[in-house]
Amino acid sequence: MDPLSIVASAVALFQAADRLGSLLGSIKPFFNAARDVAALLNEVHIIRNSLEELQATATIDISAPPEHPPRLQGAIAICLRHVSQLEHLISKTC
Repeated sequence: MDPLSIVASAVALFQAADRLGSLLGSIKPFFNAARDVAALLNEVHIIRNSLEELQATATIDISAPPEHPPRLQGAIAICLRHVSQLEHLISKTC
């Protein structure tokens, strides 16, 4: 083998290794996707539980002016509806 073909082969090998490295770097996030989605779903459940606790507390709290509980209840209901839609969307993709 002449020196020029050895150098050309080494350059080609390094280029292939570089392309493989960049390919692995770009697909690596997909390996963690299932774990990330599960963590996101867990956080959505935590938000849902917090909103439900807030809703229960707002219902019990009679010290607030009469116009505030219906507005608060409405806002919480809207948030819960959005959280439910988000949970459904995330669960559907898993």
